[in-house]
Amino acid sequence: MSAAASRPEGRWRPLPWLIPAGLVLVTVLTRAPSFVMSVVDWDESLYFIMAQQWRAGHLPYTAVWDNKPVGIYAIFAVFQSVFGDSVLSMRLAGVAAIAGMALLTWRIARYCLRDQPAVAAELFAGIAGLLVIGTTIPDDGIAANTEIFMECFTLLGMLWALTAQGPIRAGRAVGIGLALGFAFMVKYVAVFDMFAVYAAMLILPGRLRRGVAGLWDAIRLGLLFSLGALAPFLATVLLYAAQGKLPVMVEASLLSNTRRVALPVSGNLAERAYRAQAMLFPALFLSLVWLAARVIRAPRQTLVLVAWLVTSAVGVASGGLYFSHYFLQLLPVLCITTALMLAWLFRNLPRSVRVAVGVLFVLNLIPMLSRSSADMGRMVANMERPPVPGFAPLRDTPAQLAADLKPALAAVPGAEAYAFDGEPILYALLREPLPTKFVFPSFLLSKLLAHTVGIDPLAELNRILAAKPMFIIRRTNPDDKDAATRNLDVYAAMNAALAADYTVWKRYDTMVVYRRKSAK
Repeated sequence: MSAAASRPEGRWRPLPWLIPAGLVLVTVLTRAPSFVMSVVDWDESLYFIMAQQWRAGHLPYTAVWDNKPVGIYAIFAVFQSVFGDSVLSMRLAGVAAIAGMALLTWRIARYCLRDQPAVAAELFAGIAGLLVIGTTIPDDGIAANTEIFMECFTLLGMLWALTAQGPIRAGRAVGIGLALGFAFMVKYVAVFDMFAVYAAMLILPGRLRRGVAGLWDAIRLGLLFSLGALAPFLATVLLYAAQGKLPVMVEASLLSNTRRVALPVSGNLAERAYRAQAMLFPALFLSLVWLAARVIRAPRQTLVLVAWLVTSAVGVASGGLYFSHYFLQLLPVLCITTALMLAWLFRNLPRSVRVAVGVLFVLNLIPMLSRSSADMGRMVANMERPPVPGFAPLRDTPAQLAADLKPALAAVPGAEAYAFDGEPILYALLREPLPTKFVFPSFLLSKLLAHTVGIDPLAELNRILAAKPMFIIRRTNPDDKDAATRNLDVYAAMNAALAADYTVWKRYDTMVVYRRKSAK
């Protein structure tokens, strides 16, 4: 036996290759049930429709309205172009994003554990990657939400910032900024994590010279970082300006968001949301206590992690509403600190205590595993249904509704279907003309979102009804009870129109389709 093979690390040489392969495999296996679903979340359906319209020649915000930056639509458009204009392309985009998050989280954790024995460092960094895959499931990370794509770019920038040896060169500084610029153009809350990444560029040993020269180094890096970070946004501005659509982009993607964040929200939402997250991921939030205890005599990379936790938490809170998928921004750094905590405990505790620590860690995963299994179970239930003819491999109700509705629409030239509070993915499946720019139902039905859009929702509904759509799709359980948050006058107008001019055409488990009485 060779000397290299006799060392413990020699027997584990495949480990750096097995761990990323395993992370990708686990990502695919945990997301595979979603491949038979046409929709997991309404938001992803809107991004998919926006991408379709862009590929048809309509810039985002012109034919369909939304308030996100253009990056998410560009990603969806690329996947549609490569994998076909089907829901599968969206699912593959989501798998790629989660796999990217897991791999980059593993690499960052591995760097932070570089002073540990090689095998231990690889294994604990692998745990960080696995935690990202698992924790994103109950936080709406099965859907292709903006946060998972944003985090891929943020993690890439953070990795490049952390792993630079000595002073950061100009090209790398611009590249780090460019990664964060792409993250910003997927979701604007990435701006907060720019501060943590910039801190990583500055405070690690060997990055800055002493004295006044070090101040110039910091300014120079800041300018180069800003150059890269601004480039995607400026390119977007130039694109819209060249098409004469810059005012449309400014109104939809910028001004509407200022209206959104300006509205006051309940102060209790933050406390309730973070408490729910702590109960769902107790091990992750316990790592914050460990990290706080190490700040006093911590290496500088710990300060970077603290800064990253703060900026991510600010990003989560910036929207004021605390939807579960907002916390996807915070999960990677929490998973990294958890892996570092476990590595430290296993390295410093007596051998007899390590088993107890491992058992406690596994027990702390039970709430996450329970929620994840419930979410996965709902998707697996769809796999037991037969594929919908013409929409395989889809097997869910929206796909079946689209299969039933498509020939009925084709039989009457110019006929339209309107998903009032049904699934907006139906527009993508039917490939029919859109009855409104505001295909996301909540833009008309939610008081907050109607204010964000800046329209009169009742007037828009009346305009849609005046066009006499042949079919109207409703949910079987309409969310029309809360006068504080919902536009009940819009619901009332729709109910009156249905009673006067429509009759039930078909019923499904979650939706009802109405057909216009005068239609033949």
